[in-house]
Amino acid sequence: MAPVGPLAAAAAAFEDLRVTAKADRAEAELALGRAAELVPELEALAGEHPLHERVAGQLIQALWAAGRQADALAVYERVRARLADELGATPSPELAQIHLAVLQGDQTVPARAGRKARSNVAVRLTSFVGRDRELE
Repeated sequence: MAPVGPLAAAAAAFEDLRVTAKADRAEAELALGRAAELVPELEALAGEHPLHERVAGQLIQALWAAGRQADALAVYERVRARLADELGATPSPELAQIHLAVLQGDQTVPARAGRKARSNVAVRLTSFVGRDRELE
């Protein structure tokens, strides 16, 4: 059983930040066309985090860009099966879009396929939000 407590929570948070940082860097490397050099690192990261769909998607893209379509499709199938077996879930729309692009031979799928840009800017509310009485 995994240790529980503030140290374990902090360690998990730091691990999540580490994976996010590695995925952000991998995204930049993919955009620069350095897919072949990225494959070993992404394979190791995917091995450490087999249910991390962003990492899996990047590995699929890197393998595909390196001319290894069969390996890319095998990675998708492994992740799909593991998500179903362990979580009872299906792949995210983003991962499914990457898979479909590989099947169709469409190399225009960006590294951030289907992902929304993150922002810490609050959504601006209109003047009508929370004013039901005035609207009536």
